Amino acid sequence: TEKNLEKAFYWYQKGAEYGDGKAMNNLAICNKNGKGTEKNLEKAFYWYQKAAEKGYIDAMNSLAICYKNGEGTEKNLEKAFYWYQKAAEKGYIDAMNNLAICYENGEGTEKNLEKAFHLYQKAAENGDKEAQFNLGVCYEEGIGIEKDEVKASYWYQKAAQQGFSNAQYRLGFFYKIVKGVKEVLKNPFKIVEKESLSANKWIENALKCEKVKFISYKELKNVEPLDAGKFGEISKAIWTKTNSYVVCKKLFNSTYIKNDKLDAFTHELKMHMQLDYSERIIRCFGISLDPKTNEYLLIMQYANDGDLQNYLKNNFNNLTWNDKKKLAFQIADGLNYLHHVNILHRDLHSKNIVIHESNAKITDFGISKNQNNQTSAYIGNFGIISYMGPEHLKNPESPYTKSSDIYSFGVLMWEISSGHPPFKHIDDKMALAASIVNNNTREKLVPNTPEKYEKLYTKCWSQEPRLRPTINEILDEFERMDGNLISESHTSTEPSEYHKFSSNLIVDWNKI
Repeated sequence: TEKNLEKAFYWYQKGAEYGDGKAMNNLAICNKNGKGTEKNLEKAFYWYQKAAEKGYIDAMNSLAICYKNGEGTEKNLEKAFYWYQKAAEKGYIDAMNNLAICYENGEGTEKNLEKAFHLYQKAAENGDKEAQFNLGVCYEEGIGIEKDEVKASYWYQKAAQQGFSNAQYRLGFFYKIVKGVKEVLKNPFKIVEKESLSANKWIENALKCEKVKFISYKELKNVEPLDAGKFGEISKAIWTKTNSYVVCKKLFNSTYIKNDKLDAFTHELKMHMQLDYSERIIRCFGISLDPKTNEYLLIMQYANDGDLQNYLKNNFNNLTWNDKKKLAFQIADGLNYLHHVNILHRDLHSKNIVIHESNAKITDFGISKNQNNQTSAYIGNFGIISYMGPEHLKNPESPYTKSSDIYSFGVLMWEISSGHPPFKHIDDKMALAASIVNNNTREKLVPNTPEKYEKLYTKCWSQEPRLRPTINEILDEFERMDGNLISESHTSTEPSEYHKFSSNLIVDWNKI
């Protein structure tokens, strides 16, 4: 159709009046820029606020900007900081950079240069050109970190390559005085990105460049086994630095691993490096080395209520429907974070969701992939049949997409409503796979399930991937179910430096 800003404004307004967060945000943009209506900063502020309160991440960052600059409202640096923090906790990259600026300058909060550096680093590693420039400044001037001219010139180079003019000027200045520029091409901080490196060399460079924290094995006390699968062993230990429990994950050599277990280890570590900024995702604090076996360990956050499957088994009779909806919503919120950064989990099931302080978190990224780079350290397809979309059961070569994760999420919603894993009484998994593909077999709907909840998960496990809702549509539906469910990370009481069980059924596709 022909471009018509007035009609676009009209329909955004209609959607906003019905409570759609995305429509509210778009309506605010129209009012701010005078698109399809007269420019009105007060109305823009109003709709940004409404959308932010609905959990729309873009609006949180825009609302913070309104408060910081006094656009459509009185200037309020404390509120600006609050909304930058909310958006940053949800993984919004621009907000991380803006929040870092707040910490660096003491705007709306106490000045904290270490936190500023950490946030600049997170945003820079996720491709934000302004943050890359600011990180370069931190390294050059020693802001929140020791001075390092080589790293400074590296980050200026990254920002300059994206056309950031301040970085281009600064990099030119570096060239003029020959300050660290020659070394940057040999800098291992850049080499860390090269996939061609051996796994050992990659880890060595990542540690050297402080992309990964090394935790001495001596800091881990009372190590005790928790679980083991085909891929690895999970242990629990006390990390003496925080006096808190952590999980230690060690991988086994396996016929399912393409090269060796160290490749699989670095793959999972790289996944965590992209995801370490959400309360809905289990955190990875760093790596350690077992001096007895000379094997690397992933050191991760410990969840005190175990995995979702056992949590439901032990607590189901005490859960209200509000509790169940909250758990499902939190998993959706974590999946939203993954999909926002184009990560496909590919193995969502109730052993890969853990519960900490009654809140759900996603874990185990061993076979996760970036949607734009679907290389893997593993051979074949893996997963628990009852959580896998029929397109993958029918054709193991079918590419995984976000809709694949949505199918698994729908099954998880059913499991939360029933209190037990799907098809738990069926032993013949191959027959089950055939029935799901050929007969559209699903678990029986649970009596007394709220209608909207039931309708949502049956959409998620649709036979056709194109009929499944997106994660944003799922979150919007949850918010319509319960106005108290807002897509935002809650303030954590866990130590700031502070993943658990892996799959219990691996499908060997050569046997199907």
